Amino acid sequence: MKVVKDKGGRVHIPVHFFKEMGLSTRDEVQISIEHGRICVRKFEREKLRLYAHIGIVRKLDKLDRICIPREYWLLFNVTDVCKVDIYLKDKTMLILV
Repeated sequence: MKVVKDKGGRVHIPVHFFKEMGLSTRDEVQISIEHGRICVRKFEREKLRLYAHIGIVRKLDKLDRICIPREYWLLFNVTDVCKVDIYLKDKTMLILV
């Protein structure tokens, strides 16, 4: 599925991804780079000790968007508004650029 990355680096999470990931408005998500992809998964603060590593943690905004750090986009040479491929695997949203 293609979604638009806006100038602010925000990506809107489609409704069916939102439900499948177990997210609700204003939840926190963990953003990391794994195997050449940007990975977004629900962050559960109460399970903090169980995480082997933690990427960047961000809250969803009122419009159910996440802001991917600018540095992540720059690693993939993405500087402008563009469409990116996303898919869902094991409750993790993967962004391919």
